[in-house]
Amino acid sequence: MPFRDLRAKALERKIVAGTKVWREGDDERYAAEDIIGLLPADSGADKEEKEGPQSSVTDENPYATPNAERTIADGPPGGLYLPYLREVHFSLLIAPLLAGAGLIYGATLVRDSQIQTITFTFAGILLLIWFVFSLIYLKRAWDMMSILGAPMSGLKAVGIFLLPLFNAVWSFIAIFGWARLWNHQVKNHPGLSLAHSVWRPVFLLFCIGFMMSQVIALMLFLGDEIPNDITIPAHRFALITFASTFLLGLLASFQLCRAVNFLARKKS
Repeated sequence: MPFRDLRAKALERKIVAGTKVWREGDDERYAAEDIIGLLPADSGADKEEKEGPQSSVTDENPYATPNAERTIADGPPGGLYLPYLREVHFSLLIAPLLAGAGLIYGATLVRDSQIQTITFTFAGILLLIWFVFSLIYLKRAWDMMSILGAPMSGLKAVGIFLLPLFNAVWSFIAIFGWARLWNHQVKNHPGLSLAHSVWRPVFLLFCIGFMMSQVIALMLFLGDEIPNDITIPAHRFALITFASTFLLGLLASFQLCRAVNFLARKKS
């Protein structure tokens, strides 16, 4: 169930210390008390003396910003802050993207139509793999933010992103919106004091470039053109736009992966 529902069960005392919780599809069970923010804070001097300063998260507002001395970076006793949030690997994201882009560029230099078709096919497969990994990573990023009180789930962010053409507009919400929300949490949440904020202009420029790239690609497709001649202004503009969006996407993806892994990693 969503974390909000799990938290509601804890407030009703249907989930207490010692209760095992887990995510669907995850075989490992975790004690409820090892998930920070799940169980309501107990009052009393004995509790404070035993465990130290308590969080300001209250039963009325389970998503209030805590001011406990221990930060998220310290992690709970189990050493894992979000046990069901899996790490993301930037290398798995960048490898198929670079390979696919390289094949597309190589295909534009080949005059043999059969070789071009084969090359574009392999490039398409690699770019599809990159797209799937991108959606998985975006889902994990929003799943992470939902724990911090974001109203949108990872499934919703990814599901709407799959709509053709509309995804260019949605990127301003799912990608740039995530960057804004993450920076807000890093700035205001004491538990994220050791986390790195992201450079919002990179995410904004990527969304703009992503939208322009889709428009340009559609125009080239309708005109049955391949942008392979930099002496033609339209082709040169298309290639510059594609390359700029490509580089901005890499930089934005790196920052997103670093943010997710801050909460997904285990203590050393």
